[in-house]
Amino acid sequence: MSFCDFVELIAKGQLTSGNFSGANSDHDECCRCEAADGLSEGGFEEDEIPENMAEVPGDRGREPLHRPECLQSKTTYDYSRTLRAPLAALRLWRNFKKADSFLDMEKQKVSKFQIWPQVPSPRATNPDPMPILKQQEIARLDATGARTRLFSREHADSAKVGDVLMVTTKSGEPFSGAFIQLRRRGVDTAILLRGQMMKTGVEMWFKIYSPTVTGIDIIWRKPKRARRARLTYMRKPKHDMGSVDNLVSAWKKERYALRSKAKQAGGRRITK
Repeated sequence: MSFCDFVELIAKGQLTSGNFSGANSDHDECCRCEAADGLSEGGFEEDEIPENMAEVPGDRGREPLHRPECLQSKTTYDYSRTLRAPLAALRLWRNFKKADSFLDMEKQKVSKFQIWPQVPSPRATNPDPMPILKQQEIARLDATGARTRLFSREHADSAKVGDVLMVTTKSGEPFSGAFIQLRRRGVDTAILLRGQMMKTGVEMWFKIYSPTVTGIDIIWRKPKRARRARLTYMRKPKHDMGSVDNLVSAWKKERYALRSKAKQAGGRRITK
């Protein structure tokens, strides 16, 4: 009989542990019988076993060396140990059946729900959304587009490195200085101005799209275009422009004169 047939008989209930008995003259299932070396319970020989062990005086009435089934018949023993592996396999098989039935129930529950198709990924239409996001932020921060045109490459009248600029902020005095570097980073585009305060060279970065920057004006334009994109050599004393206060004062006077002329022209009445 194969092991699978043996398990099937146990599963059908046709085979139990009580149906198994066999001959074993050596009592290999009883370790105490082996230790007694031919002695029965209480250390008696087999033909001297008294009927009532409680009447035996002294320590001869201690725990019997033989198991009761061994005393009844030395030629029979239980095969329960032999059936441990098949019974364990049977339990495992039943657990697998329970798991299969549980999975079937879960599948039935899931089948009642409607599964919607997967939403298409926006990566197919917009693989790189950052340029669009940058344009939206620039349009929000620079609604008129004046700052973008002021530092654009396409416009001829845009600010170039080497010019003198004045930046007005919400807090503090306006800062004027030579425009020595432009860092293009989308919304974070910034300019570096170098000026002089108390005869000390000072450099400051300003983000052109920052809400704290209220105005950027071109004070003076360099007659000749600079050959470099970054005029860091102006930090040396030989090329340093120094203070630009005289240029700022001249620009303010010219601006004031133009405004006064515009007011006078606007106040006159046109008569026929």
